[in-house]
Amino acid sequence: MKQAFRLTAKTLFFALWFLEVCLIILRPAPALVELIRPIGAIGLLLLMLVSVPLVRRASLAVASIAVILGIIIMATGTAHWTDMETGLVRSMLFAAFLPTLHILRASAQSQPRVRLSQRKFARLPAGSRSDGITLGAHAFGAVLNTGSFPVMAAVLNDKADEAERRRFALSALRGMNLAPLWSPFFVAMALASAYLPSVSLIQIMPVGLITAMASLVVSILFFGGSKQRGTGNQPGWVAGVHALAPIAPGLAILGLTVVLIAVSTPLSSLETIILIVPPLCLALCRFERSAVKRIWQTATGRMATSYDDLLIVVAAITLATLAGHIEVTADVIRDVVSSIPAPLAILALILTSFLPSMIGIHPMIPTAILLAALTGGPQPLHDVILMGVALTGWSVGTMCSVSSMSVVVCAGLFRVPAWRLMISPNLLFAAAVMGIATIVLSALQILLGHFP
Repeated sequence: MKQAFRLTAKTLFFALWFLEVCLIILRPAPALVELIRPIGAIGLLLLMLVSVPLVRRASLAVASIAVILGIIIMATGTAHWTDMETGLVRSMLFAAFLPTLHILRASAQSQPRVRLSQRKFARLPAGSRSDGITLGAHAFGAVLNTGSFPVMAAVLNDKADEAERRRFALSALRGMNLAPLWSPFFVAMALASAYLPSVSLIQIMPVGLITAMASLVVSILFFGGSKQRGTGNQPGWVAGVHALAPIAPGLAILGLTVVLIAVSTPLSSLETIILIVPPLCLALCRFERSAVKRIWQTATGRMATSYDDLLIVVAAITLATLAGHIEVTADVIRDVVSSIPAPLAILALILTSFLPSMIGIHPMIPTAILLAALTGGPQPLHDVILMGVALTGWSVGTMCSVSSMSVVVCAGLFRVPAWRLMISPNLLFAAAVMGIATIVLSALQILLGHFP
Protein backbone atom coordinates (compact mmCIF):
# COMPACT_ATOMS: atom_id res chain seq x y z
CA MET A 1 0.00 0.00 0.00
CA LYS A 2 2.79 2.39 0.94
CA GLN A 3 4.52 1.66 -2.37
CA ALA A 4 1.38 2.82 -4.20
CA PHE A 5 1.46 6.09 -2.24
CA ARG A 6 5.15 6.54 -3.14
CA LEU A 7 4.52 5.95 -6.85
CA THR A 8 1.51 8.30 -6.92
CA ALA A 9 3.36 11.00 -4.99
CA LYS A 10 6.40 10.78 -7.26
CA THR A 11 4.22 11.01 -10.38
CA LEU A 12 2.42 14.07 -9.03
CA PHE A 13 5.74 15.64 -8.03
CA PHE A 14 7.12 15.24 -11.56
CA ALA A 15 3.91 16.60 -13.10
CA LEU A 16 3.91 19.68 -10.85
CA TRP A 17 7.60 20.28 -11.53
CA PHE A 18 6.99 20.20 -15.30
CA LEU A 19 3.86 22.35 -14.94
CA GLU A 20 5.64 25.05 -12.92
CA VAL A 21 8.51 25.22 -15.43
CA CYS A 22 5.92 25.69 -18.18
CA LEU A 23 4.20 28.44 -16.19
CA ILE A 24 7.48 30.33 -15.79
CA ILE A 25 8.20 30.06 -19.52
CA LEU A 26 4.61 31.08 -20.39
CA ARG A 27 4.73 34.21 -18.23
CA PRO A 28 4.38 36.49 -21.32
CA ALA A 29 0.90 34.91 -21.80
CA PRO A 30 -0.79 35.79 -18.47
CA ALA A 31 -4.26 34.66 -19.56
CA LEU A 32 -2.97 31.15 -20.22
CA VAL A 33 -1.03 31.14 -16.95
CA GLU A 34 -4.14 32.11 -14.96
CA LEU A 35 -6.05 29.31 -16.67
CA ILE A 36 -3.46 26.67 -15.75
CA ARG A 37 -2.61 27.73 -12.18
CA PRO A 38 -5.80 26.34 -10.53
CA ILE A 39 -4.99 22.93 -12.03
CA GLY A 40 -1.58 23.10 -10.37
CA ALA A 41 -3.16 24.10 -7.05
CA ILE A 42 -5.43 21.05 -7.14
CA GLY A 43 -2.47 18.82 -8.03
CA LEU A 44 -0.44 20.25 -5.16
CA LEU A 45 -3.28 19.60 -2.71
CA LEU A 46 -3.52 16.00 -3.95
CA LEU A 47 0.24 15.58 -3.54
CA MET A 48 0.02 16.80 0.06
CA LEU A 49 -2.73 14.29 0.84
CA VAL A 50 -0.89 11.40 -0.83
CA SER A 51 2.38 12.23 0.94
CA VAL A 52 0.88 12.10 4.46
CA PRO A 53 1.85 8.41 5.00
CA LEU A 54 5.37 9.14 3.71
CA VAL A 55 6.49 11.98 6.01
CA ARG A 56 7.97 12.08 9.51
CA ARG A 57 5.58 12.35 12.45
CA ALA A 58 7.17 15.66 13.48
CA SER A 59 6.49 17.13 10.02
CA LEU A 60 2.94 15.82 10.08
CA ALA A 61 2.40 17.36 13.52
CA VAL A 62 3.67 20.77 12.36
CA ALA A 63 1.50 20.64 9.23
CA SER A 64 -1.51 19.52 11.29
CA ILE A 65 -1.18 22.58 13.52
CA ALA A 66 -1.18 24.79 10.43
CA VAL A 67 -4.23 22.99 9.00
CA ILE A 68 -6.18 23.32 12.26
CA LEU A 69 -5.38 27.03 12.52
CA GLY A 70 -6.35 27.49 8.87
CA ILE A 71 -9.70 25.76 9.42
CA ILE A 72 -10.39 28.00 12.42
CA ILE A 73 -9.60 31.12 10.38
CA MET A 74 -11.88 30.01 7.54
CA ALA A 75 -14.64 29.03 9.97
CA THR A 76 -14.74 32.60 11.30
CA GLY A 77 -15.40 33.88 7.78
CA THR A 78 -12.20 35.93 7.78
CA ALA A 79 -10.78 34.02 4.81
CA HIS A 80 -12.38 31.94 2.07
CA TRP A 81 -11.66 29.03 -0.29
CA THR A 82 -10.27 31.41 -2.90
CA ASP A 83 -7.69 32.55 -0.34
CA MET A 84 -6.65 28.94 0.25
CA GLU A 85 -6.27 28.53 -3.51
CA THR A 86 -4.07 31.64 -3.55
CA GLY A 87 -1.84 30.08 -0.89
CA LEU A 88 -1.55 26.84 -2.85
CA VAL A 89 -0.73 28.71 -6.07
CA ARG A 90 1.97 30.69 -4.24
CA SER A 91 3.41 27.39 -2.96
CA MET A 92 3.63 25.78 -6.39
CA LEU A 93 7.09 27.17 -7.09
CA PHE A 94 8.46 24.93 -4.37
CA ALA A 95 7.30 21.80 -6.22
CA ALA A 96 9.85 22.78 -8.88
CA PHE A 97 12.45 24.31 -6.56
CA LEU A 98 13.03 21.21 -4.39
CA PRO A 99 13.75 18.78 -7.29
CA THR A 100 16.10 21.41 -8.73
CA LEU A 101 18.06 21.35 -5.47
CA HIS A 102 18.37 17.56 -5.72
CA ILE A 103 19.80 17.86 -9.24
CA LEU A 104 22.29 20.45 -8.01
CA ARG A 105 23.27 18.31 -5.03
CA ALA A 106 23.70 15.13 -7.12
CA SER A 107 25.77 17.04 -9.70
CA ALA A 108 28.03 18.58 -7.07
CA GLN A 109 28.65 15.28 -5.31
CA SER A 110 29.68 13.67 -8.60
CA GLN A 111 32.48 16.20 -9.15
CA PRO A 112 36.09 15.07 -8.51
CA ARG A 113 36.93 18.40 -6.83
CA VAL A 114 34.20 17.87 -4.24
CA ARG A 115 35.51 14.40 -3.44
CA LEU A 116 39.07 15.80 -3.23
CA SER A 117 37.94 18.44 -0.75
CA GLN A 118 36.15 15.77 1.29
CA ARG A 119 39.35 13.70 1.47
CA LYS A 120 41.28 16.77 2.62
CA PHE A 121 38.79 17.27 5.45
CA ALA A 122 39.06 13.61 6.44
CA ARG A 123 42.84 14.03 6.76
CA LEU A 124 42.61 17.09 9.03
CA PRO A 125 44.55 16.68 12.31
CA ALA A 126 42.44 16.19 15.44
CA GLY A 127 43.11 19.72 16.68
CA SER A 128 41.87 21.27 13.44
CA ARG A 129 38.71 19.29 12.88
CA SER A 130 36.14 21.27 14.88
CA ASP A 131 36.73 24.57 13.08
CA GLY A 132 37.38 22.74 9.82
CA ILE A 133 33.99 21.03 10.08
CA THR A 134 32.28 24.39 10.73
CA LEU A 135 33.83 25.99 7.65
CA GLY A 136 33.35 22.89 5.52
CA ALA A 137 29.70 22.49 6.50
CA HIS A 138 29.13 26.14 5.63
CA ALA A 139 30.76 25.93 2.20
CA PHE A 140 29.30 22.54 1.24
CA GLY A 141 25.96 23.48 2.81
CA ALA A 142 25.63 26.53 0.57
CA VAL A 143 24.92 24.11 -2.29
CA LEU A 144 24.28 20.69 -0.74
CA ASN A 145 22.14 21.91 2.20
CA THR A 146 21.75 19.01 4.66
CA GLY A 147 23.74 16.92 2.18
CA SER A 148 26.83 18.59 3.68
CA PHE A 149 26.39 16.62 6.90
CA PRO A 150 27.35 13.20 5.44
CA VAL A 151 30.45 14.85 3.95
CA MET A 152 31.44 16.24 7.35
CA ALA A 153 30.52 13.06 9.21
CA ALA A 154 33.19 11.28 7.15
CA VAL A 155 35.79 13.25 9.15
CA LEU A 156 34.68 11.55 12.36
CA ASN A 157 36.82 8.76 13.79
CA ASP A 158 34.86 5.53 14.24
CA LYS A 159 36.18 5.24 17.81
CA ALA A 160 35.15 8.77 18.84
CA ASP A 161 33.24 8.95 22.13
CA GLU A 162 29.85 10.68 22.45
CA ALA A 163 31.37 13.95 23.71
CA GLU A 164 33.53 14.25 20.60
CA ARG A 165 30.69 13.22 18.28
CA ARG A 166 28.46 15.86 19.88
CA ARG A 167 31.14 18.54 19.56
CA PHE A 168 31.58 17.79 15.86
CA ALA A 169 27.81 17.64 15.26
CA LEU A 170 27.35 21.05 16.89
CA SER A 171 30.21 22.42 14.76
CA ALA A 172 28.53 21.11 11.61
CA LEU A 173 25.19 22.64 12.61
CA ARG A 174 26.78 26.02 13.26
CA GLY A 175 28.43 26.01 9.85
CA MET A 176 25.63 24.65 7.68
CA ASN A 177 22.82 26.63 9.29
CA LEU A 178 24.57 29.93 8.68
CA ALA A 179 24.46 29.29 4.92
CA PRO A 180 20.72 30.15 4.59
CA LEU A 181 21.64 33.73 5.51
CA TRP A 182 22.98 34.25 1.98
CA SER A 183 22.79 31.13 -0.20
CA PRO A 184 20.03 31.21 -2.84
CA PHE A 185 19.86 27.40 -2.80
CA PHE A 186 17.78 27.11 0.38
CA VAL A 187 14.04 26.89 0.96
CA ALA A 188 14.51 29.85 3.33
CA MET A 189 15.56 32.18 0.50
CA ALA A 190 12.81 30.79 -1.71
CA LEU A 191 10.13 31.40 0.94
CA ALA A 192 11.30 34.95 1.62
CA SER A 193 11.52 35.68 -2.13
CA ALA A 194 7.93 34.54 -2.60
CA TYR A 195 6.79 37.39 -0.32
CA LEU A 196 9.49 39.90 -1.26
CA PRO A 197 10.04 39.44 -5.01
CA SER A 198 11.42 42.97 -5.35
CA VAL A 199 14.55 42.05 -3.34
CA SER A 200 17.22 40.77 -5.71
CA LEU A 201 20.01 38.35 -4.84
CA ILE A 202 22.59 41.06 -5.40
CA GLN A 203 20.94 43.01 -2.55
CA ILE A 204 20.42 40.30 0.06
CA MET A 205 23.46 38.07 -0.51
CA PRO A 206 26.08 40.65 0.62
CA VAL A 207 24.01 41.42 3.73
CA GLY A 208 23.72 37.74 4.60
CA LEU A 209 27.39 37.12 3.88
CA ILE A 210 28.44 39.88 6.30
CA THR A 211 26.30 38.36 9.07
CA ALA A 212 27.48 34.83 8.26
CA MET A 213 31.18 35.76 8.17
CA ALA A 214 30.96 37.66 11.47
CA SER A 215 29.11 34.70 13.02
CA LEU A 216 31.74 32.25 11.75
CA VAL A 217 34.43 34.35 13.43
CA VAL A 218 32.47 34.17 16.70
CA SER A 219 32.12 30.40 16.26
CA ILE A 220 35.86 29.95 15.73
CA LEU A 221 36.89 32.25 18.59
CA PHE A 222 34.41 31.16 21.25
CA PHE A 223 32.77 27.86 20.26
CA GLY A 224 35.34 25.96 18.18
CA GLY A 225 38.90 24.77 18.55
CA SER A 226 40.76 27.96 17.65
CA LYS A 227 43.25 27.40 20.46
CA GLN A 228 44.09 23.92 19.18
CA ARG A 229 46.78 23.47 16.56
CA GLY A 230 47.19 20.94 13.83
CA THR A 231 50.19 20.04 11.74
CA GLY A 232 52.52 22.93 10.98
CA ASN A 233 51.19 24.74 14.06
CA GLN A 234 48.24 26.03 12.00
CA PRO A 235 44.98 27.11 13.64
CA GLY A 236 42.06 24.83 12.80
CA TRP A 237 40.29 27.41 10.65
CA VAL A 238 43.36 27.86 8.42
CA ALA A 239 43.53 24.11 7.79
CA GLY A 240 39.81 24.17 7.04
CA VAL A 241 40.24 26.94 4.47
CA HIS A 242 43.00 24.95 2.75
CA ALA A 243 40.71 21.93 2.56
CA LEU A 244 38.05 24.08 0.86
CA ALA A 245 40.41 25.30 -1.87
CA PRO A 246 39.39 22.67 -4.50
CA ILE A 247 35.70 23.64 -4.44
CA ALA A 248 35.96 27.41 -3.95
CA PRO A 249 36.14 28.35 -7.68
CA GLY A 250 33.15 26.18 -8.58
CA LEU A 251 31.01 27.61 -5.79
CA ALA A 252 31.92 31.16 -6.80
CA ILE A 253 31.14 30.58 -10.49
CA LEU A 254 27.80 28.93 -9.71
CA GLY A 255 26.72 31.69 -7.35
CA LEU A 256 27.81 34.52 -9.66
CA THR A 257 26.06 32.94 -12.66
CA VAL A 258 22.74 32.68 -10.83
CA VAL A 259 23.03 36.23 -9.45
CA LEU A 260 23.92 37.77 -12.83
CA ILE A 261 21.03 36.04 -14.62
CA ALA A 262 18.58 37.00 -11.85
CA VAL A 263 19.67 40.64 -12.06
CA SER A 264 19.69 40.87 -15.87
CA THR A 265 16.32 39.17 -16.57
CA PRO A 266 12.73 39.71 -15.38
CA LEU A 267 12.87 36.34 -13.58
CA SER A 268 12.64 36.25 -9.80
CA SER A 269 15.48 34.67 -7.82
CA LEU A 270 13.46 31.49 -7.34
CA GLU A 271 12.46 31.25 -11.01
CA THR A 272 16.07 31.80 -12.06
CA ILE A 273 17.25 28.83 -10.00
CA ILE A 274 14.46 26.59 -11.32
CA LEU A 275 15.22 27.38 -14.97
CA ILE A 276 18.99 27.89 -14.95
CA VAL A 277 20.45 25.37 -12.48
CA PRO A 278 19.53 22.16 -14.40
CA PRO A 279 21.23 23.35 -17.64
CA LEU A 280 24.26 24.48 -15.61
CA CYS A 281 24.46 21.01 -14.09
CA LEU A 282 24.30 19.44 -17.55
CA ALA A 283 27.15 21.67 -18.65
CA LEU A 284 29.08 20.73 -15.51
CA CYS A 285 28.99 17.05 -16.46
CA ARG A 286 29.77 17.97 -20.11
CA PHE A 287 26.48 16.47 -21.30
CA GLU A 288 27.93 12.94 -20.97
CA ARG A 289 25.06 10.49 -21.21
CA SER A 290 26.28 8.20 -18.42
CA ALA A 291 26.90 11.13 -16.06
CA VAL A 292 23.52 12.71 -16.84
CA LYS A 293 21.78 9.38 -16.28
CA ARG A 294 23.56 8.82 -12.95
CA ILE A 295 22.74 12.33 -11.72
CA TRP A 296 19.11 12.00 -12.80
CA GLN A 297 18.71 8.66 -11.03
CA THR A 298 20.31 10.02 -7.86
CA ALA A 299 18.23 13.20 -7.89
CA THR A 300 14.91 11.49 -8.56
CA GLY A 301 15.68 8.83 -5.97
CA ARG A 302 16.10 11.55 -3.36
CA MET A 303 12.83 13.30 -4.19
CA ALA A 304 11.12 11.17 -1.55
CA THR A 305 13.08 13.11 1.07
CA SER A 306 11.40 16.35 -0.09
CA TYR A 307 7.89 15.44 1.01
CA ASP A 308 8.55 16.69 4.55
CA ASP A 309 9.84 20.07 3.36
CA LEU A 310 7.10 20.45 0.77
CA LEU A 311 4.34 19.55 3.24
CA ILE A 312 5.57 22.09 5.79
CA VAL A 313 6.18 24.88 3.28
CA VAL A 314 2.76 24.46 1.63
CA ALA A 315 1.05 24.36 5.04
CA ALA A 316 3.00 27.42 6.22
CA ILE A 317 2.39 29.55 3.12
CA THR A 318 -1.29 28.60 2.91
CA LEU A 319 -1.77 29.38 6.61
CA ALA A 320 0.09 32.67 6.22
CA THR A 321 -2.13 33.61 3.27
CA LEU A 322 -5.25 32.90 5.32
CA ALA A 323 -3.86 34.66 8.41
CA GLY A 324 -3.01 37.69 6.29
CA HIS A 325 -6.75 38.33 5.99
CA ILE A 326 -7.08 38.75 9.76
CA GLU A 327 -6.75 42.50 9.47
CA VAL A 328 -6.62 43.12 13.21
CA THR A 329 -3.62 40.79 13.70
CA ALA A 330 -1.76 42.14 10.66
CA ASP A 331 -2.47 45.73 11.73
CA VAL A 332 -1.24 45.03 15.27
CA ILE A 333 2.01 43.50 13.98
CA ARG A 334 2.63 46.46 11.66
CA ASP A 335 1.70 48.98 14.39
CA VAL A 336 4.09 47.39 16.90
CA VAL A 337 6.91 47.35 14.36
CA SER A 338 6.20 50.99 13.51
CA SER A 339 6.03 52.18 17.13
CA ILE A 340 9.38 50.92 18.44
CA PRO A 341 12.97 51.70 17.40
CA ALA A 342 14.19 49.78 14.36
CA PRO A 343 16.78 47.67 16.26
CA LEU A 344 14.13 46.51 18.76
CA ALA A 345 11.67 45.79 15.95
CA ILE A 346 14.27 43.75 14.05
CA LEU A 347 15.27 41.74 17.13
CA ALA A 348 11.62 41.18 18.12
CA LEU A 349 10.77 39.84 14.66
CA ILE A 350 13.77 37.51 14.66
CA LEU A 351 12.79 36.20 18.10
CA THR A 352 9.19 35.72 16.93
CA SER A 353 10.47 33.39 14.20
CA PHE A 354 13.00 31.67 16.48
CA LEU A 355 11.19 31.04 19.78
CA PRO A 356 8.39 28.77 18.43
CA SER A 357 11.11 26.43 17.14
CA MET A 358 12.07 25.74 20.76
CA ILE A 359 8.73 23.98 21.25
CA GLY A 360 8.93 22.04 17.99
CA ILE A 361 7.21 24.47 15.59
CA HIS A 362 9.24 24.81 12.42
CA PRO A 363 10.39 28.43 11.92
CA MET A 364 8.83 28.32 8.46
CA ILE A 365 5.35 28.84 9.95
CA PRO A 366 5.92 31.99 12.07
CA THR A 367 8.22 33.39 9.37
CA ALA A 368 5.57 33.01 6.66
CA ILE A 369 2.89 34.56 8.89
CA LEU A 370 5.10 37.55 9.73
CA LEU A 371 6.02 38.12 6.08
CA ALA A 372 2.37 37.91 5.02
CA ALA A 373 1.37 40.44 7.70
CA LEU A 374 4.23 42.87 7.11
CA THR A 375 3.99 42.86 3.32
CA GLY A 376 0.22 43.39 3.44
CA GLY A 377 0.43 47.08 4.35
CA PRO A 378 2.71 50.00 5.18
CA GLN A 379 5.46 49.48 7.75
CA PRO A 380 8.84 51.19 8.27
CA LEU A 381 11.32 48.40 7.54
CA HIS A 382 12.78 48.15 4.05
CA ASP A 383 12.13 44.93 2.13
CA VAL A 384 15.78 43.85 2.22
CA ILE A 385 15.68 44.22 6.03
CA LEU A 386 12.55 42.07 6.22
CA MET A 387 14.23 39.39 4.13
CA GLY A 388 17.30 39.52 6.38
CA VAL A 389 15.04 39.11 9.42
CA ALA A 390 13.30 36.10 7.86
CA LEU A 391 16.58 34.40 6.90
CA THR A 392 18.06 34.99 10.36
CA GLY A 393 15.02 33.55 12.14
CA TRP A 394 15.18 30.52 9.86
CA SER A 395 18.93 30.10 10.37
CA VAL A 396 18.90 30.08 14.18
CA GLY A 397 15.60 28.23 14.41
CA THR A 398 16.68 25.28 12.26
CA MET A 399 20.04 25.20 14.07
CA CYS A 400 18.45 24.43 17.43
CA SER A 401 15.00 22.89 16.88
CA VAL A 402 14.19 19.19 17.12
CA SER A 403 11.62 19.78 14.35
CA SER A 404 14.46 20.80 12.04
CA MET A 405 15.68 18.37 9.39
CA SER A 406 19.21 19.64 10.10
CA VAL A 407 19.11 18.49 13.72
CA VAL A 408 17.44 15.18 12.83
CA VAL A 409 20.00 14.35 10.11
CA CYS A 410 22.95 15.42 12.27
CA ALA A 411 21.70 13.38 15.22
CA GLY A 412 21.58 10.25 13.07
CA LEU A 413 24.91 10.71 11.30
CA PHE A 414 26.91 11.65 14.39
CA ARG A 415 24.99 9.21 16.65
CA VAL A 416 23.95 11.82 19.22
CA PRO A 417 20.44 12.20 20.76
CA ALA A 418 18.60 15.08 19.06
CA TRP A 419 17.78 16.79 22.37
CA ARG A 420 21.52 17.02 23.14
CA LEU A 421 21.96 19.02 19.94
CA MET A 422 19.08 21.30 20.89
CA ILE A 423 20.01 21.91 24.55
CA SER A 424 23.60 22.82 23.85
CA PRO A 425 26.10 25.68 23.50
CA ASN A 426 24.53 26.33 20.11
CA LEU A 427 21.71 28.16 21.92
CA LEU A 428 24.27 30.74 23.05
CA PHE A 429 25.69 30.82 19.54
CA ALA A 430 22.18 31.38 18.14
CA ALA A 431 21.80 34.34 20.51
CA ALA A 432 25.11 35.73 19.23
CA VAL A 433 23.95 35.33 15.61
CA MET A 434 20.71 37.16 16.39
CA GLY A 435 22.70 39.97 18.00
CA ILE A 436 25.04 40.25 15.01
CA ALA A 437 22.14 40.21 12.55
CA THR A 438 20.32 42.89 14.54
CA ILE A 439 23.38 45.16 14.41
CA VAL A 440 23.97 44.58 10.67
CA LEU A 441 20.31 45.00 9.69
CA SER A 442 19.81 48.04 11.95
CA ALA A 443 22.83 49.76 10.41
CA LEU A 444 21.50 48.99 6.92
CA GLN A 445 18.03 50.28 7.86
CA ILE A 446 19.56 53.57 9.02
CA LEU A 447 21.62 53.79 5.83
CA LEU A 448 18.61 53.08 3.62
CA GLY A 449 16.55 55.55 5.63
CA HIS A 450 18.99 58.34 4.86
CA PHE A 451 19.68 57.23 1.30
CA PRO A 452 16.40 55.78 -0.05
